[in-house]
Amino acid sequence: MTDNVPQLGSQLPELVTFINVLVQDYALGKFDSWQRFAEAVKAFFHPAKMKQIDTVIPGWLRMAGFAEGATLVHVAAALTALHLAPEYRQASPEQKTNYQWIVLLHDIGKEIHSGERDNIHAFRSAVLAAKALPRLGFSVTSDYTNQIQAWSDLTDSAVIQDSDKGALIQDNQKLPEILAGIDRLFGRNTAPTYIIKAILFHLSINTIQKWPQAAPISTLEIKRYIGLELLPYVRLIMLIDSDAWELYDEEVRRKQRREVSFAFQTIEKGVLL
Repeated sequence: MTDNVPQLGSQLPELVTFINVLVQDYALGKFDSWQRFAEAVKAFFHPAKMKQIDTVIPGWLRMAGFAEGATLVHVAAALTALHLAPEYRQASPEQKTNYQWIVLLHDIGKEIHSGERDNIHAFRSAVLAAKALPRLGFSVTSDYTNQIQAWSDLTDSAVIQDSDKGALIQDNQKLPEILAGIDRLFGRNTAPTYIIKAILFHLSINTIQKWPQAAPISTLEIKRYIGLELLPYVRLIMLIDSDAWELYDEEVRRKQRREVSFAFQTIEKGVLL
């Protein structure tokens, strides 16, 4: 199977241009507060622009409709943080392309409700990404057409209730079947497989003490399900996700970066054992 990997700029050129402007303006200190940054983001994503992006990335409008666009602003902040991150600057061209798609789509299925965390949006976002990537030109296997809906239903329904807190959390017991399905749909070790799996796992590893995951996987599960090839992609999205929330608190951002980096150094040693 030919691994066709579309560039983000070829699909959403105006968005890429806008993110480049955000990166430059942020570096120059033009946005002196989170509020100013959010205002610039919301001005760019006017209704007509939102509809245009939603035709390319189905689910974009719905994602942005929660909490007055909080996730929309976060995704823009994450794309900004990505371009500023040393991990991105040092990456290969192929990795950079994959990183861009991961960051763009990592919260596409997120639903924010007042006073609640969405603990299952990683699985939901992975489903939306798996449906969007072929539309964008990513390669799929011959099984994709016949199996995508069954796999999507499986992944969307992989939800259980936390026995302690009563909240809905991801059902990690379904991970072997979900992961095998991704390989059947997109092939093993392909760009779309890395993208979808990184999105799927971005709420699965405890890294920042202040923000424990609702349903983390064990070290043994990390070794079994993620492994060394996927690990850099999961590490990247978790670093950038954290960076994006702290664009305007450098001290906290650096502290949380150290926590994430230390956690993955420990994980890498465990995977190598």
